[in-house]
Amino acid sequence: MQTGPSVDRRFLLNAFSALAGIGADVPAICARAGLACPLDAPGERIPLALISPVYDRIAVELGDPEYVYKVTNPASIQGAGTLFQLVTCCATPLEAIRLVCRYSSIASDVVTYSFSERGQHVDFLVQPNREVYVSAHQLEASLFVLTQFQRFLPPTRDAMLQAVWFTQAPRFPVTRYERHFGCPVLFHQQRNGARLLRRALDTPLPGADARLQDYYRSVAERYESGLAAGDALPARVQRLFIQRMAFGEPDREDIARALNTSVRTLQRQLRELGMSYRELVEQARLAAAKQELLASERPVHEVAFLVGYADVRSFRRAFQRWTGLGPAEFRRSLRA
Repeated sequence: MQTGPSVDRRFLLNAFSALAGIGADVPAICARAGLACPLDAPGERIPLALISPVYDRIAVELGDPEYVYKVTNPASIQGAGTLFQLVTCCATPLEAIRLVCRYSSIASDVVTYSFSERGQHVDFLVQPNREVYVSAHQLEASLFVLTQFQRFLPPTRDAMLQAVWFTQAPRFPVTRYERHFGCPVLFHQQRNGARLLRRALDTPLPGADARLQDYYRSVAERYESGLAAGDALPARVQRLFIQRMAFGEPDREDIARALNTSVRTLQRQLRELGMSYRELVEQARLAAAKQELLASERPVHEVAFLVGYADVRSFRRAFQRWTGLGPAEFRRSLRA
């Protein structure tokens, strides 16, 4: 089973079909460039390492650095399958964004999403996968999808998308980026993301259906559990804990249920591996804290609360014990 960074085969087929519509024959492009065609890989999950170089090559073959903006449209979003069905059942766009942050990996591990509420705005943050190369085209497409999401919203007085930021340099004139996104676009920033207007995110959605949402969440979680089945048990526990943190403190029963076992059996299996559930949870919290310190501007005490520490001093001690650095020092060192 593919356990590294990967993309769902159906999601990738949908993307490559959209590319064919603008003249990009992906298998032929791969053959001419001497690249392995991702579609030739076995299994339902395609390694991300096979996919990212293809996106760079397509831009060369087409002679068009903006090609991803021509294939990311409402039809391509619907190709996300379960994820699309899940978000269109939500009561508000903010609820949809929470679920995208939670379940996006079932479609693709190209990026991870998170968000930070800031008064009248919500910062929607995008972190490229650090394990493998991710092309600039893929990163831009992961944010451009927000403009298509706006099309599903009822008309509002104010646009949801207020600004977009990239850490990278622009690949074509900034004015063209701003036409694509419909808002200011900044480059050479400390993070990738977008600022969204909170009141637009609170707009009721016409397709809200709590029963359907519960159904699609169960489908997503079954698929997710299948993806994790090839990992070692400690890695599966940590992944499930981190994914569920966006919805509050996960309990042992929830984690055990996702692993199709009981709490007692889970604890026994972990003891046999020389570790405890409590140790794994602390490591998962600290891993989430590292990501939050890097991707957001939250003060340390807010990060501590977000990942489940009631006492910021306990958080600082645990973080330094694990990384050798205090949280603030860790953030400064990585950004430097």
